[in-house]
Amino acid sequence: MEKVQIGKVIEFYTNSCLVLSEEKTYNCMTPKNHEVAVGDNLEILVQSSNAIISKIHDRSSALYRFRGQKKRLLAANLTNIGIILASVPQAPRFFIDKWLTIADGAKLEPFLVFNKSDLELSQEFEDTKDLYSKLNLPYFVTSFKENFGITELKNFLENRTCIFVGQSGVGKSSLTGALTGINLKTKVLSNEQGQHTTSTSRLFKVENLDGSIIDSPGVRDIEQGPVSKSSIKNVFHEITEASKKCQFRNCGHKKDKGCFVKKGIEEGLINQSRYDSFLELVKNIDE
Repeated sequence: MEKVQIGKVIEFYTNSCLVLSEEKTYNCMTPKNHEVAVGDNLEILVQSSNAIISKIHDRSSALYRFRGQKKRLLAANLTNIGIILASVPQAPRFFIDKWLTIADGAKLEPFLVFNKSDLELSQEFEDTKDLYSKLNLPYFVTSFKENFGITELKNFLENRTCIFVGQSGVGKSSLTGALTGINLKTKVLSNEQGQHTTSTSRLFKVENLDGSIIDSPGVRDIEQGPVSKSSIKNVFHEITEASKKCQFRNCGHKKDKGCFVKKGIEEGLINQSRYDSFLELVKNIDE
């Protein structure tokens, strides 16, 4: 006897996905003409122990990975992107600004996690923390080893679905494990930094709370896709405000006469690295 049930994709493989429905899981082949991703809500047609995807519900949000002119769906129905940072390995500030721009374009709320706070922190990392903590973004300071900041981050994730992004070795797997109570497998490198080894996208529930974390290896090498002018304005608001005072409306903010953006850098009101990120990202503006 066939039965229609509502479900959610909790794992995604190359040609199939694992769907959780009514406290049971079903391995379903993905439709040929429709993209499916972890986080998708859908309807399945259950036939004994087998199930077929019959309908994919509208998504509240979608995160894509771009490769040149092509894009592939990475995750669906997210609310947040968590940018994980550590003193070692330390991400360039462009990495942060790129993900802030991606989050804005996907209509997702970004937040920062300054992880591995138990390690000796470099001055550059402290400066980065000071710079971005002033941008009115939610941020957390955490340490998996010392169980520091985990409860605060857990509470923030209640009723939210997020995806963590960060360079290899910043502790994404350990942090996800601390938040979900699940021991994710990591491969230890010679310098004792963790490296993600799975090639499967998965959704985990935050331990004892109604929140979710999507873990996807696809975010490691994501390229910057098209950027809207509104995202540039939203992410680089200090540059946007300064540009309103420029002498010319078409000011390029480089060597232009009467540029208040350059003046802001000279006076220490605009950070040089943020300006460099701005110049790099405006190259991708989609008119």
